[in-house]
Amino acid sequence: MNKKHSGRIEIFHQHRWLRFKKVIAQEIVHSVIHCERYALQEVNVIFVDDAFMKKLHKEYFDLSIGTDVISFRFNSGKQIEGEIYICLDTAQKQAKQYFQTYTQEVSRLLIHGTLHLLGYDDTTVATHKKMTQKENFYLQNILL
Repeated sequence: MNKKHSGRIEIFHQHRWLRFKKVIAQEIVHSVIHCERYALQEVNVIFVDDAFMKKLHKEYFDLSIGTDVISFRFNSGKQIEGEIYICLDTAQKQAKQYFQTYTQEVSRLLIHGTLHLLGYDDTTVATHKKMTQKENFYLQNILL
């Protein structure tokens, strides 16, 4: 998993005790961007807790609830620059709820967040289904 990448993927842990392996996070983000035929410029992945994610969700989307992943794209075109925020508290809960490992769930959220950076959305049944299919594809082909 230690391939040379063009561009930069920085990982930041703001959660007090939950962690996710940086090298795995970097490889997932890079692989999705590369396989979708985009070019990586710079992506920051920030692992946060419930309180931070609720604050972010309220500030940018005017929603008073938490969520599992939020992505912000800073540019347009084929060069990808942005940030992905992942709530590790929610990932831990969802892993149990969906009978997945913590690593599988955080990986799915990384893939999901990266797909959002690339312009995919999940606001309709059809687009949600397409994103889920892509998530499953990448989970099977990147991690296994």
